[in-house]
Amino acid sequence: MIAFERNDWLFDFRVAGIVLHREHVLLLRVEPHDFWFLPGGHVEIGELADHALVREMREETGLQVEINRLVWVLENFFAHEGRRHHELGFLYLVTPPADAAELDLSREFYGQEENGTQLIFRWHRLDALADLHLHPSFLRTGLNALPGSITHIVQKDT
Repeated sequence: MIAFERNDWLFDFRVAGIVLHREHVLLLRVEPHDFWFLPGGHVEIGELADHALVREMREETGLQVEINRLVWVLENFFAHEGRRHHELGFLYLVTPPADAAELDLSREFYGQEENGTQLIFRWHRLDALADLHLHPSFLRTGLNALPGSITHIVQKDT
């Protein structure tokens, strides 16, 4: 994966999927943390970003998504567990299979990282994101009005 530490900063190249279904968005949470974020993962050296997202979505959610389009290029600066992070993210709008069991809005579903970390997936209403502990924070409003062309975002959360 493309991730390294330098000068007390952790850098990573991450892709994430925007999965929309019936005015809901699919979000992910990892225990014991109380915040939500878009599903996805790290890009591997030599891997195309969109291929990485298809792979990560299949591994984490079981969904075989199709890439619709790149929505945001994100430079994300934040602190987590006392560490400073600099993340470069490509956020894609993706389409899941129409018959996927994971499209049941009434239930959570689970995945697992290779290291055993449990992943919790839940559908959240787009009109209820303003009060959700969602990172990066621009998504609270941004997911309700996706830009029509690729947009560069610089986010600094503390």
